[in-house]
Amino acid sequence: MSAESPRHVRSGGPLTVPSQPPSDRSIIDAVSGFINDVTLSSSSSVDPKDVIQWARFETADINEPTPEGDSDSDVSPLLLILGYGAGVQVWLIPPTGEAQEVLSWRQGTVRVLRILPTPQHGDCFASKRPLIALCDSASPGPSFCSLSFISIRGGEQVKSIKFKNPILDVLANKRSVVVSFSERFAVFDAATLEDRMAVTTCYPCPCPLGGSLPINPLALGDRWLAYADKKLNQSKRSSGGCEAEGVTSYTATVLHAAKSLSKGLRGLGESVAHSLAGGRSTSQSPSPPNTDVQQPGVVTILDIEGNEEDDGQDSEETFDPIVAHFIAHSEAIIALKFDASGMLLVTADRRGHDFHVFRINPHPCGSSLASVHHLYILHRGDTTAKVQDIAISCDSRWAAISSLRGTTHVFAISPYGGAVGVRTHTQPRVVNRLSRFHRSAGLPIHGVPGKRATPVGDTMAQGAWFPNPRLPPYPLPTTLSPLAQLRPTANIPTHTITRNSSGK
Repeated sequence: MSAESPRHVRSGGPLTVPSQPPSDRSIIDAVSGFINDVTLSSSSSVDPKDVIQWARFETADINEPTPEGDSDSDVSPLLLILGYGAGVQVWLIPPTGEAQEVLSWRQGTVRVLRILPTPQHGDCFASKRPLIALCDSASPGPSFCSLSFISIRGGEQVKSIKFKNPILDVLANKRSVVVSFSERFAVFDAATLEDRMAVTTCYPCPCPLGGSLPINPLALGDRWLAYADKKLNQSKRSSGGCEAEGVTSYTATVLHAAKSLSKGLRGLGESVAHSLAGGRSTSQSPSPPNTDVQQPGVVTILDIEGNEEDDGQDSEETFDPIVAHFIAHSEAIIALKFDASGMLLVTADRRGHDFHVFRINPHPCGSSLASVHHLYILHRGDTTAKVQDIAISCDSRWAAISSLRGTTHVFAISPYGGAVGVRTHTQPRVVNRLSRFHRSAGLPIHGVPGKRATPVGDTMAQGAWFPNPRLPPYPLPTTLSPLAQLRPTANIPTHTITRNSSGK
């Protein structure tokens, strides 16, 4: 196995890297030695175009469909996408461990590459599948302002869409393809690649740790799409959401006071320097009132598939795609993530102190009648950190959040909220919200303060077992700390992995 690039010299069919048995050394030691060997052998002449700029894992149905009964598992293969300074590579990693190269594209800097899932119905590009969505600097026109759809089967471009603004990211599922920009996003049909809708009220988040591009957080589920909205619309606001940011620790208070003091001293110094230079202060002039006030921390969830279904029916009522509209944080949102069911939403703000977990309870008559339960406050720490990625397990019992500080925080959660423990996380499957004792005794889920819960009485008549989730009182959020914090080992040097010549 080598870190050298197979894209300079090409001989024969696709490259395959066989799996290797583990040695006596640990995996950390093996990776550390591998990085040292690669860095020492290539530090003399490093081509910036051959440096890995970004890497991402994806799962997609890129294989040929197998007849029924021929496949032992329906699990989608794992794909490793490597973005270089001039091109991109896609590797297929099956369960056997033999990595096979399925795509090598060397034509300019690649910002986004997404493997598009195959649509279930009405696919206009069935003979060209699988398709990828590629945004690079080699396309004609302004850099990163066009999106190309390329067939992996034959390497031809099936469609190209040009935009006026640079593309930030592309999300896709079996029904839709979402293209995000700095302050808006557009939704395209996955089967026809035709535009379906566009939203221009996004609230971009400036990166707290620097960066040239703003972040437009989006979360795409099977049917819903969540984004950070510019301001709160009271007529569309859902019940619930975030009422407070939790308990502020002493460390966070001291850090906030220090930052405020440094900011005040900096402003005072600039004012004094400006006055000594003979300039006229402009701080005394009153600013005109701003009627279009933006509010950070607002989340809107849209049903991007309902509009298409409504077009096929003769209805005089206008379809409202808003499912929920609520406040998630007091700061700008930097990351959003749905779970596998699409009912849980994990949010993170630019500070990165706390992450919030919400459960969405939609209503068929509109977002104003829907409710949003704030289930958990996942406390990371008191220092500022930019969230890099959020992952949720398939059973929605584990959440992992990584930051640019190099730490991955693992939290134990429950799909229906409440405390987590041995009962909720030691079984192979998700347990019921009510235990057998609660069901047999007729006890409510949440005890009423000051009132003794008894098996007999009016608890069952009030619907204490399964109350209406859209009506108050809503459950209070549970504050959780990470069960594990995964950090890189200190003996691994932070060198850059590059590739020089052909190798397997």
